[in-house]
Amino acid sequence: MTPYINLLPWRKQCRQRQLRYWILFAAGCVLLVMLAGIARPALTAWQEDKQRIRAEYLSQLRSSLQRKYQEAQMLDKRQKLQERRKAQRLAVSRWEPRFIQLASLLPASVWLTSLSMKNGQVVIHGHAQKAADIRLLEQNLRQLPGAVDLEAKGIQGKTNSPLAFTFTFKSTEAGHAE
Repeated sequence: MTPYINLLPWRKQCRQRQLRYWILFAAGCVLLVMLAGIARPALTAWQEDKQRIRAEYLSQLRSSLQRKYQEAQMLDKRQKLQERRKAQRLAVSRWEPRFIQLASLLPASVWLTSLSMKNGQVVIHGHAQKAADIRLLEQNLRQLPGAVDLEAKGIQGKTNSPLAFTFTFKSTEAGHAE
C-alpha cells in the first residue's frame, strides 16, 4: 500500500500565493488609480501653467517684435529724411550759382516775391517799378544758361503801385532740384 501523500499544505500554499498575487494586483490597480487621480490634476495644472507661460512669452515676443519693427520703420524714415535733405542741400548747392547769377541779372527796380521749381518748370513772381525793367529782365532771363521756353505769364499793374509779373521757363537740368 502506498502511503498517502498529504497535498493539503501544498494546496494551502498555492491558495495563499494566489491570494497574495490577486491582493497585490488589486492593491496595485487601486494604487495606480489613486496615483492617476492625484497626478491628473497636477498634470492639468502643469499644462495650464505651461500654456500660460507660453502665451506670456508669445505676447512679450510680439510686443518686442512690434517695437523692433517700429524702430526699424523710424530708422528708415530718418534715413529717407536725411537722404532727402542731403538731396535738397545738393540741389541748393548746384543751384546757388544760378540764383546768384539770376540776382545779378535783376534790374535795380525789380524784386522777386517767389521762385519755385517743380518737375523742371521754374516759376518766378515779382514786382517792378517800370515796364522797361520787366522787358530787360525778360532779355536777361533768355540769356540764363539752362533756361528754355521762357514765357511771360502775366503782367498786372495798378496806378501808383508796382507792376506784378510772372515768368515761367523750363530748366534743362530739371532733375536736379524739386
